[in-house]
Amino acid sequence: MAGTSGSPAEGAPPGDASDTSSADNAKTTKWRMDLLLIFGMVLIACLFLVIRHVSRESAIKNEKSDSLVVTAEVNGKVWGSWSLDENHVIEIDTDYGHNELTIRDGAAYMTDADCPDKYCMQMGKAMRTGDNIVCLPHKLVIGIASPPASDAGGSSDLDIDTVAR
Repeated sequence: MAGTSGSPAEGAPPGDASDTSSADNAKTTKWRMDLLLIFGMVLIACLFLVIRHVSRESAIKNEKSDSLVVTAEVNGKVWGSWSLDENHVIEIDTDYGHNELTIRDGAAYMTDADCPDKYCMQMGKAMRTGDNIVCLPHKLVIGIASPPASDAGGSSDLDIDTVAR
């Protein structure tokens, strides 16, 4: 016992203390690498979310800069159209019932209806292309769309030029 200095590495059989410290270092290194990998994945996910948000905001701004049109259809037939840029209160009286459509600050929404369920008033504001407000009892559909392209007698790329049979 006179030769022992109390250090486990000196009197211990090979593979005890030195293996434990290298195993601890390997676990710490692996844990750090796992943490680094998780942090990198979260960072990449956040980057994709920021890019998506910025591109969506720019698309909405571009859409807002174009003049959008609010169209009311009753039983599949166009009842009227208005610019989304101008404020209006439109009384829609048909054989099916009465609705009041309000266009204000770039959004269209139903402010009054005499239908029994009044779901059309709960549908919220329509402000982007493709948004719709529907009143089923009155067979009324309010839609937001881009104005039709007006060209002076020419044809646009969207015109039908051939019918294949």
